Amino acid sequence: MEQPVRGKLVLITGASAGIGLETAKQLAAEGATVLLGCRNLDKAKGVQQEIRSLHPDANVIVGPVPLNTARPDSVREYAQALNDSKQVLHILVNNAGANYKNPWKTADGVAGLVQTNYLGPYALTRLLEPALQPGARVINVTSVTHRMAHIGDLGKFFFTRNKGATDVYPLTKLANVYFTYELEKRWQSKGIRAAAVDPGCAMPQWKGGPSINGSRPKQPFTTPCRYYARGLFTSPLITWGRVGPARGIWGHIRTYAWAARALTLSLLDWPLRYASGGRLASSTCLVRSSTQSYDATLAQELWDMSAELAKLPQ
Repeated sequence: MEQPVRGKLVLITGASAGIGLETAKQLAAEGATVLLGCRNLDKAKGVQQEIRSLHPDANVIVGPVPLNTARPDSVREYAQALNDSKQVLHILVNNAGANYKNPWKTADGVAGLVQTNYLGPYALTRLLEPALQPGARVINVTSVTHRMAHIGDLGKFFFTRNKGATDVYPLTKLANVYFTYELEKRWQSKGIRAAAVDPGCAMPQWKGGPSINGSRPKQPFTTPCRYYARGLFTSPLITWGRVGPARGIWGHIRTYAWAARALTLSLLDWPLRYASGGRLASSTCLVRSSTQSYDATLAQELWDMSAELAKLPQ
């Protein structure tokens, strides 16, 4: 990170397992005060003890109340409790997310996966603005799958995506990238910076629905996934190829060419990593996000519609 984290207050959502847990361990080891934002406080207390057993001097805090990004009321209650504590938040890591197989909707009609992965973190960040002081950082955990997504009609994105995780998950991760760019533009003058991070592939312990990666036929390919999901997937051949729905003959040719490149790189990526023991195509680096993610007009429209749904000022 650019600045030392010792003594900084870091809120990590979804910190009871997977990427969130490992992030909490690492930042606690580096001297940060880690705030665990979790749905299950008993499980969070177990994580607290686990981290303290590894790092006896670690400063790990649970709560102050449960946080569930799938529930708008939970997001508001958590933000209110943290703001009322008058603590200065230096880093917010929006890590919490899900990958439900079966679609569901909130009381307002928002697709459940969109609420959990995008709208909940958006609302949490906006509501925590009083706690985020100049110099703060907002880190949005996104995914390489955002490169495979295209958001056209925002109404369809929020309300009518009913095909389950395979269809919606990449869209939520693209929305996270849009949110990051728009947040950076709007809050940079306040001294608050934003970044989107693709952590690579992991096996998170998602609750509330079975993982799409959990079926037995897929396990031989998904289990050794420390060799998978970065590297070749960040190639410009994928990043610059997908710009939206195909239109006309040339558009269809471009789409098929992009699909062929993506499939080829997908097939090469895992064997290359596995055969080299992770030495090849495994570095962490700064890369451009997908072509569509730079659509500033759509980013602004997404922000405004999100604010309306979250009952926040634009």
